[in-house]
Amino acid sequence: MKTLKKSMGIILALLMTVLFTTSAFATKVDVTKRQYYAYQIFSGTQGEAEDGEIPPLCDIAWGNGINSVDFLAKIKTIVSDGKAVFADCLSADDVAKVLKELTDTINSKPADDVAAINAKAVVDEFARLADICKTDKYTDLGIYDGVVDGAAVNDANEKLESKLAPGYYLIVDMSDTSGEDTAKNLSLLQMTKNGELVIGNKTDIPMVEKKVWENSYNNADEAPVTGYQLEEGYNDIADHNIGDNVLFMLIGTMPSTLKDYDNYTYIFHDTMSKGLTYSEDAVVYLYTPAEDTLEVIPNTLYSIDFAKDGEITNLTISFDDVKLVDGINENSKIVVKYTAKLNNDAIVGLEGNTNEVYLEYSNNPNFDGTGEPGGGDDDGDSDDTGKSKEDKVIVFTYKLDVKKIDKDNKLLSGAVFTLKNNDTNKFYALDENENIFWTETESKAYKFTSSEKEYFTAKGLDEGSYTLTEVAPPTGYDAIEPITFEIKADTANDTTEEAQHWDIFEAKNALTGLVIELTNHLSASIEAQGDITDGSVKLKVVNNPGSLLPETGGMGTVVIYTIGAILALGSIVLLVAKKRMNK
Repeated sequence: MKTLKKSMGIILALLMTVLFTTSAFATKVDVTKRQYYAYQIFSGTQGEAEDGEIPPLCDIAWGNGINSVDFLAKIKTIVSDGKAVFADCLSADDVAKVLKELTDTINSKPADDVAAINAKAVVDEFARLADICKTDKYTDLGIYDGVVDGAAVNDANEKLESKLAPGYYLIVDMSDTSGEDTAKNLSLLQMTKNGELVIGNKTDIPMVEKKVWENSYNNADEAPVTGYQLEEGYNDIADHNIGDNVLFMLIGTMPSTLKDYDNYTYIFHDTMSKGLTYSEDAVVYLYTPAEDTLEVIPNTLYSIDFAKDGEITNLTISFDDVKLVDGINENSKIVVKYTAKLNNDAIVGLEGNTNEVYLEYSNNPNFDGTGEPGGGDDDGDSDDTGKSKEDKVIVFTYKLDVKKIDKDNKLLSGAVFTLKNNDTNKFYALDENENIFWTETESKAYKFTSSEKEYFTAKGLDEGSYTLTEVAPPTGYDAIEPITFEIKADTANDTTEEAQHWDIFEAKNALTGLVIELTNHLSASIEAQGDITDGSVKLKVVNNPGSLLPETGGMGTVVIYTIGAILALGSIVLLVAKKRMNK
């Protein structure tokens, strides 16, 4: 019996030494500054260890941190492969023997073996039920700050061994998870080393990235945080015409601890500024790296809600339990694609039009989706969720200011122009509500008319090539040839990946330059190079007055006609007088 107890102690010491695979791009929770309570499940005695090993736990009995009657009744309901695993247990020692058998199975078989998987599931359920049946007797281990010489220490580098009697403990993470990028550890089963504990943190959290499509960005990058292989054109910065449907993408990872949860809440919280109108077309996909597949997730497994809140739009894509998605695992990614129209409220220039996202996710594996610990058997606290850091993208748009003048720099009114985007072969237009759109039908093009004000303005322009055509000159002036020009913006999407990973999101780092270049400049000149603050580029367009050419039928002819008439009249008078004299 003594030998069995000693071997049992060694097995218990190794019981929770399990390898957990971490997703390559998952972000780890900081293991320092964490708060733990220890609830004693088994008490016992420990002898001296050899070669630094954990001494075996002998004389096993129920500890004061567990309600043994309730706990024994609950673990007898655990069924694996059709068998009630703890059905014949009457004492703490009986339970220890079953745990030894489970551990033998876990340690002797490959991790993907069905028997090992089932045994691990029983151990996990054992820990969950212990969490339910724990008493109000616990040892506050203080703030866990790290490991020194194999022992847990606090922030003063003091070992915690004096706080615990030898035994087998349920270690409950009591850390504050109200902030960003944090989650609780699954409650751990651990044995002391003559009072010392080394708490094995294995918690990480999901991360999220947002990307926007830019028509002039030809790279197909790997997203730096999530590791997702992006399609060509997706990055953190874009510029577009007002009226364009802008493509957005959300990418979310899973935590490596996904299997520790009965249910896993997973919610994208997406926010669009007033210059973006959601197109109600979101599609949600599951990306499986091992097969490199992107498959649509049935919309019965999630909900989509969107609503205006003042000047912004909130888009929420919610999985009550993402584990219901067929084939999902810790390496999977959730990808969301949707469009939003850049509208007339879009901010022109440097402030830009931002769009941001964060994840809300389950962060306490000791509670299931119902808000109950270990499966909702008893009363418990509400289901805990955490919040990831926000990730942002930005969309810029620009404007053209045109000054219409004569050769003496006098402002001219009455000139009529159309504007064409040469890259899309579409004309600038306004609908009945004066919303900007782009049309291939020239007759629908908006007619800009110059006035005695300094400029007329076309706002909401993308980077690219344009043609400004005077379809009617001012009265008394000659028409001019069409003016072709190009708007060029310097944005950070032409630089390194690091430039697009916004630790501090500032638009001035995204848009650094704006210029206008004339392709044809017979009648136009650059008034001013681009102003990134207001997003403007400026042109001067000159019209010349019509020429006064010689005309026939002027005043000289009138004089000749008059003299001729006088001479003819004189001839008649002379002829009449001569006839009378002959008589």
